[in-house]
Amino acid sequence: NTVNFTAYSFLHQYYEAERGWDWRNGLAGLSVAPIASSVSTIENLVKTQMQLDNVTRQQYKNSLHCVRTITEKHGPIVVYRGHVINTVREAAFISTYFFVYEGLRKKLVEERV
Repeated sequence: NTVNFTAYSFLHQYYEAERGWDWRNGLAGLSVAPIASSVSTIENLVKTQMQLDNVTRQQYKNSLHCVRTITEKHGPIVVYRGHVINTVREAAFISTYFFVYEGLRKKLVEERV
């Protein structure tokens, strides 16, 4: 979330998006997707492998050991297998999230006053 909100904040200013229901809020969120998926692709791989490992062999001591073992066995590129589809998923979610976030945020702030 820190990565998402930091990147979104920068891109929100870059696109000169307004608070509220501005389409540029969605565009800023969409632009965050490649950054977010760079982190979440590895995280999802490790999480899935650790869950499977817990049910089967229990060969991984921790998350770092899991990444090291997988990259030694399959090469470093394996941690980004599924990156494209993960980026598409993140783009759909994050663009919608920030568009709705900004719209509702403005509405709630206006109602409070």
